[in-house]
Amino acid sequence: SSPGCFRSALVQPAMACGPGQTRPRPWACWALPAGAAASAAAASTEAGGGSSSSSRPPRGAPGPRPPPVAADAAARWPPLGGGAGQRPPRRLQPRGSKMLGAGTGPLKTSLSDALLALGPRPRGDAVELMVSLDPDILEKPIEELLGLLAWLGGRGRAHTAALLLRALASDGYQVQTEHYNCVVKGFAKEGASWREALDLLDSLSKDGVQADVVSFASLMMACGERSGEWPAVLRLLEVMRDQGIERDVVAYTVAITASTLAGAWWLAGSVLSEMAGEGLRADERTVNAMVSAAAEGGGWVGALGMLSRMAEDDVDMDALSVLPALLACEPQGRWHEALELLRFMSDRSIAPEERTLRAALGTCGRAGRWHEALALFAGAKAVGAANAWVYCGAIGACARGGGGLWDIALQLLSDMSQEEDCSPDSHCYAATINACKKCGRWQEALALLDRMPEERLRANEVHCGAAIAACWNGRAWGQAVWLLDRMNSVVWRDAYCYVTAVQACEACGQWQAAVALVAYMASAGLERMPAAYNAAVRACAGAPRGAWRPALALLEDMAGRGLARVPSTGRRVAEMFAQAGEEARDAALRYSGSLVQRAQGARMV
Repeated sequence: SSPGCFRSALVQPAMACGPGQTRPRPWACWALPAGAAASAAAASTEAGGGSSSSSRPPRGAPGPRPPPVAADAAARWPPLGGGAGQRPPRRLQPRGSKMLGAGTGPLKTSLSDALLALGPRPRGDAVELMVSLDPDILEKPIEELLGLLAWLGGRGRAHTAALLLRALASDGYQVQTEHYNCVVKGFAKEGASWREALDLLDSLSKDGVQADVVSFASLMMACGERSGEWPAVLRLLEVMRDQGIERDVVAYTVAITASTLAGAWWLAGSVLSEMAGEGLRADERTVNAMVSAAAEGGGWVGALGMLSRMAEDDVDMDALSVLPALLACEPQGRWHEALELLRFMSDRSIAPEERTLRAALGTCGRAGRWHEALALFAGAKAVGAANAWVYCGAIGACARGGGGLWDIALQLLSDMSQEEDCSPDSHCYAATINACKKCGRWQEALALLDRMPEERLRANEVHCGAAIAACWNGRAWGQAVWLLDRMNSVVWRDAYCYVTAVQACEACGQWQAAVALVAYMASAGLERMPAAYNAAVRACAGAPRGAWRPALALLEDMAGRGLARVPSTGRRVAEMFAQAGEEARDAALRYSGSLVQRAQGARMV
């Protein structure tokens, strides 16, 4: 016999049997105690009529293969993973098995694969069967078992790891607190199974497993961060006190972070007061984690509330403590609150860093408060804190501040180029071209595109699209089409750039160029956007004599593709056909009738 026979007995759906014998299930003998499988096989043979000399195969022929017996299988063949000095087959090594520690024992090669194959929610008896097939697991060191539990938890199999721990405890394995903490960390990643983690602690506590600070911290993260069960987080803090477990700064930090991520950022005040009552003081890292969680759970209101509470308790802070609140104010354009946060930093002698200044500049720019943004930039430059990010934020504020600020944006970009350690990047050029776009300064926008290669920067569709929009606002349709043609050779073609060029042609009354660009979009395989068709139709309708034939062709193409027509296009088309001759009106009536028939057919379908 060879080890291959042993493996085939585990995976084949049926085993070879003699005449008259029933085919036993391949896993049936493993559920019997040692020695019982042999008696079961003998009883099966007797029930089939026994064996006679006439039914025996001739000498030299292979006889029927008996079912494997659990009592002597381990003595005759090595385990599935290979024994000492024997390299296991490559196909039996599980993916990611190197994470399970050194060695090539069965714990790495066979049990991990079998547990992973059971699925995310296996039954307890299935896991117990896997453990019974590898009795050597009870002798494994704690490090190797911790590696297996962490490996399962990292693959979304925390439930399987918990069942494995229960099975080992029932077999007499001395489960340690480290094992339980490893499983709970897997539950914390999944979030939805925090109740199962609590049930596991209750069952293991009967076997003498005592939870520590790490256990409760992982449970609180499982309850609050992913599940939103902030009452359970506070209850766990009370349980720690009742069981005499020391609640340190880390435990309170996790509790506050989990509560704020669950949406209960307003509980931070009471928890901080309880923390101060025990003589504990939060450090900068703790404050940063709390403010970040409050900003994520409650937005800018939660972040400001957390900072205000910590300021009342005179907690030490740094620039990173205020940064989450500034970032939370930027999307809403809360420029007044952003400036108050900078004043709060100045009152506490906290030096601003580049990210805080850029967030404040972005908030002012989003709110259109370019005066405040430029004043903030001047103050940062006076103290030597103006770097590339601060320059870019000031230019972005000018771009968002409306018309008339293109010259200030160009001056900031020029000053930035003269700085020794502050060279402009592609983001700064994009913001400056956007500032020129709003004012229709297409000459300056094209000049900036020509300057980018000198700075070893490459323009993309964002830069070219902004420059084409500058040509549109400046009524320079020829330059827009020229730039679009130049863009095809150096930049990936973008449908939005073509739409902007068509709109530029519409603004200048160049309906032939608009129709040609729409036709090129269709032939180039670009997305047929309704804005391009509507702009081309309006350009045809605005022609001096009314180019109704190409307009009607575009409308029919739009209807065939299911593209929507905006109200402004409909009004321009109606005016065009009202001023056209009899032939145009007849064509319009036929087009309207075809639309009605198409709509009726669609309703019937």
